[in-house]
Amino acid sequence: MIITAEALGIRFMKRWLFQNLQFQLSSTNSYAITGANGSGKSTLLQLLIGFFPPTIGKIEYSLNNQVVDLNQVYKYISVTTPYLELIEDFTLSELWEFHAKFKQPIVSKSEFMKKTKFELDTTKQIKFFSSGMKQRLKLGLCFYFHSQAMFFDEPTTNLDDATIAWYLEEINNINKNQKHLLVICSNDKNEYDFCNQVILLQ
Repeated sequence: MIITAEALGIRFMKRWLFQNLQFQLSSTNSYAITGANGSGKSTLLQLLIGFFPPTIGKIEYSLNNQVVDLNQVYKYISVTTPYLELIEDFTLSELWEFHAKFKQPIVSKSEFMKKTKFELDTTKQIKFFSSGMKQRLKLGLCFYFHSQAMFFDEPTTNLDDATIAWYLEEINNINKNQKHLLVICSNDKNEYDFCNQVILLQ
C-alpha cells in the first residue's frame, strides 16, 4: 500500500494546526510521527486512517497501482489508538468472531487467545476488562488479523512491563518481515525505535 498526502492541512476554529504537509508512505517501510504536545501527531494519524477529512489537501491510497476508494480503506488497515472504541457488550469470543467478518485472521481463534494471554477471559464481556487488557486486545486485533497497513497511537499506553515486551517482540517481527506499512505516533522512542523514517511535527 502507498499513502500519498498532498498539501495537507487541518484547522480548528481559526488556528491552523499544520499546513502544506506533503509526503508519501509506502509498504515495507516504517514511520514514526513525533513532535511536541499539541503539534498534531494524533490528528495527523486520524487523517491518515480516515477518521475525519483534512481542511485542505487530500490523501490518496493505492494498492497494487490501483487507487483505493476512500470508503473501502478500512478493509486494508488496522488501527490501535486510545480513542478506538471496542464493542463493550460483546464477550471477547463474540468480538473476535465479529472482527473476523471484516478482517481475515492470520491465526486461529484459540491461538489468538493464547498469544494475547486471554485464554481464561473468552466469555468475559469487554466492559469488564481493565484499561490495560483493552489495550492488549486492540494490539492483538492489529497484530493477528490481515492488513496492508498498521497504525499505532501511543501503543504501550496502560501496559505492564510484560505486555510492553510482547508488543516490542511482535512489532519488531512485523517490521523485519517488511510486508506492511507501519506508522507509529509517539514521543516514546522505545515504541518506535525500529522505524526507518521520522515525521517531525513542530
